[in-house]
Amino acid sequence: RRRKEIEQEALRDIISFKADVTDTTRAKLTAERLLNASVWSSQQGNDIVAIAALRVAIEIDNACEKAYYNLGWHYLSLGRKLMGMITVSDGESFHKSPATQMSFYQAAMKYLSKALDLNPKDAKVLCLLGQTQYYIGNYDQARATLGKAIALDPAGESGLAAVNALAILENTLNLK
Repeated sequence: RRRKEIEQEALRDIISFKADVTDTTRAKLTAERLLNASVWSSQQGNDIVAIAALRVAIEIDNACEKAYYNLGWHYLSLGRKLMGMITVSDGESFHKSPATQMSFYQAAMKYLSKALDLNPKDAKVLCLLGQTQYYIGNYDQARATLGKAIALDPAGESGLAAVNALAILENTLNLK
């Protein structure tokens, strides 16, 4: 019960953050606070509050690349988790449904594409976008996007993750 009260209080704070913003500097600082709140909520297993905080961060600062990236990550993660019924947070469950799963992937695409618009050379965003394209079934786009991530960060974490994702894509297509 206390956890619910804390979550409700956090949501009220998020709404008041939004109402307090009157200038660009405060907007950026508030968006950063909301990003931190979303990370904390996610670590506590409350994806719904994390997503709400990120959406408000974007409303406050629509150039917040990290918020778009994190939203994309959350929606991709929810799509991946959607096997049978899953509980996302207390009282928030989704039934297995290809349409629901696809809607999570499409939301991930939307937010990751916006993050990429803000920073076209971000290998981390490209890697996650390529994985999302794979899950949606856009295999040629996924190959191209993952290839860009590898080219931008060949020996880094994002580049290596893209190499692994590309290998999974190729193995999956070879099995079909």
